[in-house]
Amino acid sequence: MTKNFSKASDIINRLFEGFNSEDLTRVNSFIRSWKQIVGDKISSHSRVIDVDKGTLIIEVDHTGWSQQILFLKNRIISGLNAQFPEFSIRNISIHVASESIAPYKRIDTPVGEGIPRVETSDTAVSVDSSLDDPLRTVLEKLKVSIEKGRK
Repeated sequence: MTKNFSKASDIINRLFEGFNSEDLTRVNSFIRSWKQIVGDKISSHSRVIDVDKGTLIIEVDHTGWSQQILFLKNRIISGLNAQFPEFSIRNISIHVASESIAPYKRIDTPVGEGIPRVETSDTAVSVDSSLDDPLRTVLEKLKVSIEKGRK
């Protein structure tokens, strides 16, 4: 076994060799400006992920926060473009962070398939004829609609 150990400072220096410190400072400033532009509440539930081809990509922890950001979309874009014109932000894309282990998968079967239905003969439903005409008409249409759904 060889004893090829490196100091942590050497490893970190090699990691950041290719980075331009001015660019890192500018990106850091851009990400910090998010809090100033949207405020404490929204910034505590969202974060800037990337800027890609003029689209600001944001991640939120709940769909309600995405609505808040979309409500402020024009103000956000104007504020960021005023401070950082080089990014030319024209749009915002929002992603909701998923807490689930497995992503949602759409079921391929028709809705209701596999749910046992009651036979028509078991439940002879009739609409009370003493009801007012408009209510009776609606209930009769509902009855027909339900019966069509049965197998």
